[in-house]
Amino acid sequence: MFEKFGDVAVIHIDGVIDKRVSMFDLDCYGGVDLADVDAALSRVAGDASISKVVLDINSPGGSVVGVHETFTRIQELAETKEIHAYVNCLCCSAGYYIASAADVIAAAPSAIVGSIGVYIA
Repeated sequence: MFEKFGDVAVIHIDGVIDKRVSMFDLDCYGGVDLADVDAALSRVAGDASISKVVLDINSPGGSVVGVHETFTRIQELAETKEIHAYVNCLCCSAGYYIASAADVIAAAPSAIVGSIGVYIA
């Protein structure tokens, strides 16, 4: 879920975001389970040798369940570590909500970024 380069941790958030996704669904459809993101954030928080975190986000969004809690964890982590969100392709809805907790959001010129709070009935 994350890689470490010197004092920088890169946490990958790739695909549709949800909470408590089964291994079957992850294997068949891809996506990211917020429980895995939260676990990575906890590991990074406990590692004093990490001073910066990059959230590498490529997501169209996903479920609202658990997103605010992950957002809050990132905000808390930002009190002790510098947080950057990087978007190479897509960061919408739940992905953008998570990115908005970072100190800085950077995006490729052709990236699609935005749209928090879209609800389809």
